[in-house]
Amino acid sequence: GLDYGTDLRKLSMTFDLRDDETGISYYILTACKQGGACLPSRKVETKGSHTLDIQAKPGDRWFSKVKAYNKAGLAREARTDGLLIDPIPPTAGTVIIVDKTPSGVNVNYQPSTSIIYAKIEKFEGGAAKIKTYTIVAIDQNNKEVPGTKKNIERTSVKLIEDVRGTFKQANKYRIKVTATKFTRTSVSVTSAAVTIDNTKPLFYPISDLTPENANTSEDDVAFTKSKTTSSFYSQGAYDKESGITSVQAGVRKVGSSSYVKLQTIPISKTRVSLTVNLKHGTRYENCLIATNEAGLKGVKCSNGYVVDHTPPSKGKVIEGQGSDMEYTKDANEITCQWSGFADSQSAIDKYVVSIGVCGNSATMKTTTTSKSENKFTFDEGFQFQHGERYCCTVTAYNQAGLPSSVESNGVRVVLQPPQPGYVYDSGSSSEDSSFTKNINSFECSWTDFKEIHSRVEYCEVCVQSNGKDCDGAMFKTVAKGNKMSFSNLKLKQGVEYFCKVICVNTVGLDTQVLSDGFTIDTTPPILGKVNVDGIRKGDMTYLREGDHLVVEIDEVVDKESGIKLILFGVGSKPHT
Repeated sequence: GLDYGTDLRKLSMTFDLRDDETGISYYILTACKQGGACLPSRKVETKGSHTLDIQAKPGDRWFSKVKAYNKAGLAREARTDGLLIDPIPPTAGTVIIVDKTPSGVNVNYQPSTSIIYAKIEKFEGGAAKIKTYTIVAIDQNNKEVPGTKKNIERTSVKLIEDVRGTFKQANKYRIKVTATKFTRTSVSVTSAAVTIDNTKPLFYPISDLTPENANTSEDDVAFTKSKTTSSFYSQGAYDKESGITSVQAGVRKVGSSSYVKLQTIPISKTRVSLTVNLKHGTRYENCLIATNEAGLKGVKCSNGYVVDHTPPSKGKVIEGQGSDMEYTKDANEITCQWSGFADSQSAIDKYVVSIGVCGNSATMKTTTTSKSENKFTFDEGFQFQHGERYCCTVTAYNQAGLPSSVESNGVRVVLQPPQPGYVYDSGSSSEDSSFTKNINSFECSWTDFKEIHSRVEYCEVCVQSNGKDCDGAMFKTVAKGNKMSFSNLKLKQGVEYFCKVICVNTVGLDTQVLSDGFTIDTTPPILGKVNVDGIRKGDMTYLREGDHLVVEIDEVVDKESGIKLILFGVGSKPHT
């Protein structure tokens, strides 16, 4: 017989009572409620299965009685153990897919591809109680996953049951639990789906930034001058199957697994600055640590950057191509040249070159060159002024952004030649000769040719005739002094000559000055007839004491130099 039933109106019974001597005449069948009254009996003449009408309620226990009469009129009664009547199926409980922690936390994603944990709660059997639980995994096509079904007796079921099988990455699975009562009524509950995600989070690239460009740039840097801030940019983490539940940002030394700073940041944050003590010369990396909904963690770190707290070592700056220029006569072009800037930590990134009147920042013109350049020519749109001194300033920036500036000693722009001096036809400025009888040698002298903005480097001197310039071989160079002597000359009688002085300043501009000239005169004056007269007139041959002499010259001529003076004298023979 059965221990449980579900029909509130019918009670089925089966019996086999017999009498081998006289045989059975008839049977009296009765249905009774345990602890209650029996219903009216019914007479039947055959053994076997019969159904009795009852009026049961859920949870009632009913039993049946049979009384058999033989043909001799004797009777014997038998009864069943009773049947618990419960037509109500089990009360549905909850089925939740959880993690493997003892308390079981609901999950929508999990990393395991071989086991799913199901938390089973609140299934109630009622009067008849639950006999078994059937647990099986259902795939996303609503089919049972092979090898996952198992039947568990009520007394053996655990709060969290593990369902083992083969589960595919990125597929969705549910757990179906069917609770069956002793009355064979059942209820099934299917969990929400869990997605298999056994891959770690993925990341967008991480760009290290400096504090200066932390809010504007996305370009990766290799160096920083910062002492207290580590900054980076990234669009963060993502997961193709599940979502991201948390993100941490950290800073650590390259090669180290421990972080010097680690903090949780908003998942959507793209620009991060962490306050941390950064040591000079150390290489750090910024990292993101992301956890997906399956509980898997992924780590992504930047390329790393080196901390450089020191500026480049200073170099040398000059004006000119190759050697340092002190002066220039070019009003449209000045070249700044530099060397010796270096940075052993982060290397040189760029040079900023400026030029302007020394000490006057308002006149500065600036340009930026690459780290491979070592000179720059300012030649477009410039008009350098005569007499001004221009300085080149070169600022070398290392890759951490620290500058080192050096200013040159400057170059003076000289656009004008020296101021002319005065040239004398003599060896002294106190005398200026107009004539000379010397055809082999001569001296020229001059006053200073003044140079305000540079200096007179040398003077070239020659003696030239009127209308004929000196050739190169005739020049003599004077580095110092204001006089030049010439010898081995071949000056010609009656020809006018000039002293020519060319003085050259530092930039090669020259000033030429000619003397007022001198003439060669190697012949004496021409004298006419000389008459010596007394008071008596006429030429006298003899004198007497007390006579007066009158000397008359008919003509005195010198066509080259003219007559400077005439000396008259008287004396005895021979001409003393």
